[in-house]
Amino acid sequence: MNPPRYRLARRHAGTAVFGLRPGQLVVLGVTGAAAVALGLAATAASLAAGVVVVAAGAWLAWGSWGGQPSLEAVASRLGMAGRTVAGSRRWTAALPWFATATSTGRAEVGGRAPRGLAGLELWAVERPGWATSTGVPGTRVDPGTPVALVVDRRARTATAAVVVQASGFALAEANVQHQRIADWARLLGQFGTERAGVVRLTWHDTTGADPVVHAAHAAVTPAEAAPVDPARGVVDEVAAGAVAHQLVVTVTVAASASRRGGPTLVGATLAAAQSLRERLGAIAVAVSAPLSPADLALTTRQWSDPVGTDAGLVGVARQVLDALGVADATRLAPMAVAAEWDHVRVDASYHRSLAVTAWPAGDLGPRWLEALMLAPLRARTVTVVLEPVDRRASRRHLNADAVRLDGEIRQRHRHGFRVPAEVQRARRDVEARDAELHHGFAEYRYGALVNVAAASLAALDDATRAVTRVAAECGIELRPLDARHDVARYAGLPLGRAL
Repeated sequence: MNPPRYRLARRHAGTAVFGLRPGQLVVLGVTGAAAVALGLAATAASLAAGVVVVAAGAWLAWGSWGGQPSLEAVASRLGMAGRTVAGSRRWTAALPWFATATSTGRAEVGGRAPRGLAGLELWAVERPGWATSTGVPGTRVDPGTPVALVVDRRARTATAAVVVQASGFALAEANVQHQRIADWARLLGQFGTERAGVVRLTWHDTTGADPVVHAAHAAVTPAEAAPVDPARGVVDEVAAGAVAHQLVVTVTVAASASRRGGPTLVGATLAAAQSLRERLGAIAVAVSAPLSPADLALTTRQWSDPVGTDAGLVGVARQVLDALGVADATRLAPMAVAAEWDHVRVDASYHRSLAVTAWPAGDLGPRWLEALMLAPLRARTVTVVLEPVDRRASRRHLNADAVRLDGEIRQRHRHGFRVPAEVQRARRDVEARDAELHHGFAEYRYGALVNVAAASLAALDDATRAVTRVAAECGIELRPLDARHDVARYAGLPLGRAL
């Protein structure tokens, strides 16, 4: 029996109008109207201007600039120029207080928040009975601590986060790996078909120095070591390369789930978090209780500034945040942010975010992502966002893709042209999607970011090259999100932000 193979469906991003994207349609419509108006003037100058307008519109719609589509590149440069003029590329936290709290236990990122955190509130809600136990070693739950919900006022959503420990996948037998993938697919299908208001599932895998190895290595001081010890260099090298992983999964619920006499937004989000925890626990992974405001604030702070965070003081910082209470536990924001074109500096750390712009095209095995996930890269975060697609929207997109592909195939047959393998595969994918929707399976749209952090720009460039290389080994193309690294950094934090 042949082992299962996996394939990432490629979704056409354009519209039904010749496959053009909405931005391209707007540009072509505006330039076309301007060219017609200039042409009607029937003067030499107006005709020349019309030609220039048409050429500019064609370049914006189909050209490229600096490795980016022209329209996207122009928008990014104009946005960065506007922020430079407005002085919004630099941000510092207001002193002495950054967050404001009310008697309801809700704390808001107050004042002038950095891009990526604007509109977020941290709600502290009473911890239910099912959320008082944890299955992840190293995590603790005080029954008296509240549950943290990150509420996005603009998107009208609420997010809860849990820590997951799912080690041993790379060492498991092939049949066990396939079973775990099937279990994860079943979990996604359950959330995608239920009408519980879940709009987003996100997992974040971040790496850092292994605290156990770091502590053991620090305990052996040079004075205690032998004057000439050949093994000392090996120990130092192993300790320097030891990497620990932290996996956080978030579930985001829309405010629409609390309408028509149903549960409140808090109740719907806690119910979704309970379902997520139970279903993850059923597929043989250890799951923590939902994070408290102090734990979420501390996690966000560590991921935002891995260079400036002292691993030995994490426990002390958690105790301080627990003691200060809700208002001071909402330290989701850093102390300073400086956004540049090709990176963003958050406190002592330099960050660069890269978007996954191309996924592997062929059949995949269960370990296809192993090179990226297990690469010994410190301060690397992989974020994968999965959003269930409404069944009616799925059917509408499916019909549009089918019409587009059938038209392209007929056109090629009519003129005697060969139908490329890519088009044939896309048509088979449409038929497979049609059968899956008919049998009740849910469809998801997905995207991914990879963030790297370092203590200097030179080290950041080295980390970027390293992660791009290992991603290419997996068949993944990464492109830096220039002019958007600050927003992308916060999309890579467990706060429920969309890409």
